[in-house]
Amino acid sequence: MNKFAKIRIALYAFILLLGIICPVWQIIRMEQAEGAVTMRFQVKGYDPEDVFRGKYLRFSIPMNYAGSFSDEATAIRRTPVVYAVLGTDGKGFATVLRLVSEIEEGNTCLKLESRHYPFNRFFINEDDVGIAEILLRIAAEEEQAVLSVSILPNGDYKVNDLLLNEIPVLQLVERVRNESSASGQKTEDFLRNEEKLREIMGIQHRQHEETPTQNL
Repeated sequence: MNKFAKIRIALYAFILLLGIICPVWQIIRMEQAEGAVTMRFQVKGYDPEDVFRGKYLRFSIPMNYAGSFSDEATAIRRTPVVYAVLGTDGKGFATVLRLVSEIEEGNTCLKLESRHYPFNRFFINEDDVGIAEILLRIAAEEEQAVLSVSILPNGDYKVNDLLLNEIPVLQLVERVRNESSASGQKTEDFLRNEEKLREIMGIQHRQHEETPTQNL
C-alpha cells in the first residue's frame, strides 16, 4: 500500500469518526446545558403523506399566541432570526407572549428562523411508525397529544418526548404489540379496532356539550 492510499484511508477514518463524535457531543452538550426549561406544546394534527415517513412522525403545532402583538411583529418583520418569548396558558401549554430580536434575560426564549415553531417531527423506528401514526391521529383528535421540549438558554431546543394522554408514544406502541400478540391477531388487524386502541391509551370519546333547550 503506497503512501497516498494510507493517507486516503486515514482521512476517510477521520471523517467517519468525526461524523460519530459530533452528534454525540451535541446531544451531551444540550443535555448538560444549565437553565433549560421544559415546555409542553399541544399537537393538533399529523401528516400521513410526509416524505420522511418511515423515519419520522410529522405533525402540526400551531403557534399559540397569548394576545395581539402586531406592532412588535411589524417592527422585526425583516429580521431573519427572531425569538419567541414563551409563557404558558391556563392549560399549561406553551404560548407566545411576544416576538423579539434578541434573547431577553430571565425569560424563556425560543429561536425562530420563520414565524413557526421549528419542531414538527418526531424520530421513530421504521417498524413502529405505522402503529404510532394511528395512535397519534386518535390522540390529536381528542386533544391528548403533547410534545415535550426543552428550551435552552441560547434559544435552541431539544425534543424530549411525544406524549399521548401523558404516555410516551413508544411505550404505547409496545403495549399495542403485546396486546396484539396476546389476542392472536395480526397487528394490522388489531389496529382496525379503534375502541381497543382507545382502551390501551386510556382515551375516551369527548363528550360534546349540547345546547340546552330553551322553554319558550
